[in-house]
Amino acid sequence: MRAADHGDPGALTYLARQREEAGDPDGAEAFAMRAADLGDTYALSDLAGMREEAGDRDGAKSLYQRAADHGDPGALTYLARQREEAGDRDGARSLYQRAADRSDTYALARLARQREEAGDPDGAEAFAMRAADLGDTYALSDLAGMREEAGDRDGAEPLALRAADHGDPNVLMHLVKSRYLADQEGAESLAQLAADHGDPRAWLRLAAIREKAGDLDGATTLYQRAADQWAAGHGAPQAWLRLAVIREKSGDLDGAMNLYQRAVDHGIANHPSIWRTFNQLWPYGLDPDGTPTRPWTGTAEAVPPSSAHPAH
Repeated sequence: MRAADHGDPGALTYLARQREEAGDPDGAEAFAMRAADLGDTYALSDLAGMREEAGDRDGAKSLYQRAADHGDPGALTYLARQREEAGDRDGARSLYQRAADRSDTYALARLARQREEAGDPDGAEAFAMRAADLGDTYALSDLAGMREEAGDRDGAEPLALRAADHGDPNVLMHLVKSRYLADQEGAESLAQLAADHGDPRAWLRLAAIREKAGDLDGATTLYQRAADQWAAGHGAPQAWLRLAVIREKSGDLDGAMNLYQRAVDHGIANHPSIWRTFNQLWPYGLDPDGTPTRPWTGTAEAVPPSSAHPAH
């Protein structure tokens, strides 16, 4: 209580929550408003969330409104979503703009989408880039996806590249997947761009494309590149697994087994190719020291498990 008396917003938030849980909503709001007047609106949003969970939507909305009046970005976006759901796009846009002015990246993403839907691609990109400059590439990804779905591939690619330039190559990989069947050459080009931006999964996607086309040498090179790029930090079990399958198909069972073992050591243990090859090379299993178990020879001291039962 002393901390609250000295204007500690954290203490005021704690007391507001205590009063709410004790069934004193007026007391809770009084503490929350004191915190908001000191510039910390978390207590109001926290209370609003508690009331919403309790089913008191009107009480929640009132508190979110108070938080929004104090400039809380989360409260502004909450109210904006409600306006959107009610069909009030202008009202929603106004609230999103206020939140965006406080660097809320979700609001920037919503404004970008609204501009795109309104036929203003330049305005949409401007909002998306503001979000990216704040460290959130979702708006760029969202716009790229919208344009890809609309058939505007030329418009989607630059946005994906901008996201990659901001540290998120995943957008390029999504475009690779969406184009794989219809445009193999375009998919390979995008996968290469993703790889150039440091996403090792792109090599796996490129390699899979080459393998499906029957270019096993090209696939092997790319799978190996994925494995090499990942090996320092994470290992590349999928790349090793595919390399093993290619080796096995070429008749190099020892080479395949070594690669299967690496994949198993890094978390892939149940792939059918692994156990098929294990059984082919070592039908009697392995001893604890890793050497192949010798076949049973039928000595008097050793009885195979299948016949180790009393005679009738």
